[in-house]
Amino acid sequence: MELNTKSNLSPPEISFSIHYLSIYLSIYLFIYLSKSVHYLFITVSCSLSIYLSIYLSIYLSKSLHYLSIYLSICFSLFIMYQSTYINLFIFYLSISIYLSLFIFYLSIYLSIYLFSLSIYLSLFISIYLSQSVPYLSIYLSISAAPLAFISVPLEPVSGKSTRCERLASICNRLDNRVQRTNASMLS
Repeated sequence: MELNTKSNLSPPEISFSIHYLSIYLSIYLFIYLSKSVHYLFITVSCSLSIYLSIYLSIYLSKSLHYLSIYLSICFSLFIMYQSTYINLFIFYLSISIYLSLFIFYLSIYLSIYLFSLSIYLSLFISIYLSQSVPYLSIYLSISAAPLAFISVPLEPVSGKSTRCERLASICNRLDNRVQRTNASMLS
């Protein structure tokens, strides 16, 4: 058997055909690989998106859990502070109501006390003045008597008048002056 080493093609034709074959193969490989890479990218992107969505859902569920815990704590603290503030406000309001009631009752008690005190004082002053006016009139009559003797002109001694009659006339004049003085003091 003999090998046929001779071919129908010449070396430049072989090189062209290898060249065309390599171009054809490269185009075919490029198209095939581009489709494969495209499918690879699609599968990688799908799997990556699935993994990312799972990771994000887990992370967000944890973060939402922590966020919900944080928000519930903040809301409970807010409610607690508001209830404390409202309780303090109600306490101060009740204290002010009790204080206003106390002041109201104290004012009523003080008005009754001052009214009774004014009645007692008016009675005491009227009794004291009713007792002191006669003493005052006696004192004024005694203190004014020497002045009356000085200012009363002595009547000349006439025929039938005696000393007793003169003293009686002087006492009548003094009595009239004391009555006028008392009347002017009382009015």
